[in-house]
Amino acid sequence: MNLTGTFEGYIPTSTDIYLRGNNVGGIKSYYGTAINSEHIIFESGSIYFDGYASSKYTLSILKDLTGYNYINVELNGASDTGLFYISITNILNGGFESRSQTTGLGNRVASLDISSISASRWLNFYTGNQRIYIYRIWLS
Repeated sequence: MNLTGTFEGYIPTSTDIYLRGNNVGGIKSYYGTAINSEHIIFESGSIYFDGYASSKYTLSILKDLTGYNYINVELNGASDTGLFYISITNILNGGFESRSQTTGLGNRVASLDISSISASRWLNFYTGNQRIYIYRIWLS
């Protein structure tokens, strides 16, 4: 059978956790340790953070980080105040092992060096008063 046609969209790679509406890694939004999507909204092509300032509202996933050097997030800052955070914890919303932050309007990539971690850890993403859209989350 010959198929002819075109395809329009985004194809995730093996290192993608989330890509433009395709939640291949199964990332979830939490309030503390309970699944909750009150301030984090999964949209058709992005994940929207409404700017509510609380580190208890997180986008999180447990991943084996062995062999990877960075966790990367492609995002668009929709407000010019506040911060976007990436953190690594050994328990869901537990004590930080590593953390980075970024701020500002417009498209950018935020990254966190994870090269020294060879174990499964929680990847957590949250904001402090910044409205953002996440388009892609991947390991490299």
